[in-house]
Amino acid sequence: MVIKDRKIGGFTLLELMIVVAIIGILVTVAVPTFRDYQFRSRRSEGFTNLSSLAKSQRAFSAEYNRYVGAAPSPADPLGSTPANWEASAVGEFAQVGWKPEGEVFFRYDTNAADIDPGCCTGCFTATAYSDIDDNGLVAAVMIVSPNITDTAVPPATCSSTILGGVISPPTDGNGPVYDTVALAEGSGLY
Repeated sequence: MVIKDRKIGGFTLLELMIVVAIIGILVTVAVPTFRDYQFRSRRSEGFTNLSSLAKSQRAFSAEYNRYVGAAPSPADPLGSTPANWEASAVGEFAQVGWKPEGEVFFRYDTNAADIDPGCCTGCFTATAYSDIDDNGLVAAVMIVSPNITDTAVPPATCSSTILGGVISPPTDGNGPVYDTVALAEGSGLY
């Protein structure tokens, strides 16, 4: 009877180090991509809620021939933690029949006559703003619905004051964008 030596199979240290290096490379690529995906999905809340708020404002205006202004809500600090919708805001936004569902990452406000008194009459702005990625730059999503018959002041002068800074209406390279929810000019990405 002949007994053969059998090698026990396994990984060498070099093979193990190569696998660990590959996993490390994949993690360094995947984590920032995943975080970017999270920020984009959270930002979509602002787009969705502002579209809904704009529809509510237009429906209210069709019935009462005016728009409603409402102070920023919720008042919780901006950041990556969602906040509850405040009971005090329910009354202001209830005039137009709008309330977001659940906790929100953004603060919301709407102005019947913009904060800039020289803007336009018969128009409204609605803004959602937050610092979802906690980088200190406020991202503002905005819709500006001007009264195009108001020729006294061009709607391009409309702006919104957010946290002490002025945010201009969104632009697409050809000028201001109206009646469409878009990222406001001069704001952070997330």
